[in-house]
Amino acid sequence: MARLVAEVVFRRGDSAAMAAAPDSVIPMDRETALLLLRLRREVRDAGGELVVMAIPYRDHMSVGATDALWRGLTRFLAENSLQFLDLRPAFVSATREGQTLYFRVDSHWNARGHTLAADCSANTSG
Repeated sequence: MARLVAEVVFRRGDSAAMAAAPDSVIPMDRETALLLLRLRREVRDAGGELVVMAIPYRDHMSVGATDALWRGLTRFLAENSLQFLDLRPAFVSATREGQTLYFRVDSHWNARGHTLAADCSANTSG
């Protein structure tokens, strides 16, 4: 079965405000949610399976920084039967082990970050 991975990229925001947000917050606007559901239908119609992959920013590596955001996202995806590839646990673990996954000058992944994301994606069932 073919797979398509859709990236959900969160905009930078006030981490403290996001951590304090109620669990009912869905971390995307209605249009984005509807587009994900439409994309899932189109991928299924083509015989594939949609996998949504969230891309964690460097500042998402601190514990609690985006917990409400992630809970809202995972709840939305589960309620709508969308498969989710959550890179954050692997990125947090690697960061705690001292690995540098992002360039020092911006928030983009370096080669090690790309390799870790590719390894996580390759190990996703589907």
